[in-house]
Amino acid sequence: MDKIIIFIKASFSKFTIFWLLMIAVTIISFTNQHFAKLANIQSVLLQASYVGISAIGMTLLIIIGDFDLSIGSMLALCSIATASSVSAFGPISGVFAATAAGMCLGLFNGLIVTKFKIPTLVATLGTMYVFIAFAYIIIGDSFKSVSDPRFLKIAFAKFLFLPISFWIMVVVMVLGAFLLNRTNYGRMVRASGTNRKAAFAAGLSVDRLRIATFVVLGFTVGVTSFLQTAQLSSASPTMGTGFELNVIATVILGGASLKGGRGSIFGTFCSAIFFAVMSNALNLYGVDSYWQYVVVGTIIVLALAFDSARQRYFHQSR
Repeated sequence: MDKIIIFIKASFSKFTIFWLLMIAVTIISFTNQHFAKLANIQSVLLQASYVGISAIGMTLLIIIGDFDLSIGSMLALCSIATASSVSAFGPISGVFAATAAGMCLGLFNGLIVTKFKIPTLVATLGTMYVFIAFAYIIIGDSFKSVSDPRFLKIAFAKFLFLPISFWIMVVVMVLGAFLLNRTNYGRMVRASGTNRKAAFAAGLSVDRLRIATFVVLGFTVGVTSFLQTAQLSSASPTMGTGFELNVIATVILGGASLKGGRGSIFGTFCSAIFFAVMSNALNLYGVDSYWQYVVVGTIIVLALAFDSARQRYFHQSR
């Protein structure tokens, strides 16, 4: 019996957001007949994928002890690169343009943070304005439309009745989990995030790890930009507004610590779906959009308070 109790505690401790997601889905399914319809589920998973893909990259960055406030502006720039490339060379080129742009911007952030020893908050806050300025310089206060029908089909493509974007998020999650849990890179990321000075003293190339992780985040933002540009059939400087806050909130709710050293790719995956489910449910219940921000913000605060209390409880019980 004691072993069962210990197992339940450990399972709830490690997969809190998963159980919260299951509870939320169960309650909403019973209280609203429209929630469980296939079209609505497809919509929820589609919305979850846009934040979720980038949040997986952000999870690795937060585990190593950094974060990036510029990804909203980065998303806009990558989307402009996608739209321009697709219009000129076709859909396949858009994938390379989006991911290459994201990786280059991530590399730029990583180099600024590590080579100039600038705090991440200050550095990425600065590049956030630089990136958005370039987006306005390129296309002005307007948008870049895309009319290629092959590209636009991506937004509505399905596999096994679910959006392609969701399956791409699943693939990114699997790759992210493999990197974090099964490779030397992941072990070094956790070590650097837990104690950067000790990791450096042990011979780890901490700066290179940080730069590489910024590049990985840039890649995931590029993938997101490609998919979102397909859905909107256009790119604009404002399309990434608030994106960075949604991504960071998703990672934190998924179990990561802003202090570094702790985080879960699967937790982030579940958290992205949880936020999409809650947003969808509030729309189905007819809650005013302004009150939706209050509800979501309250969920984040309560989740963080619960996580803090849970960590103290399990620490004391050992």
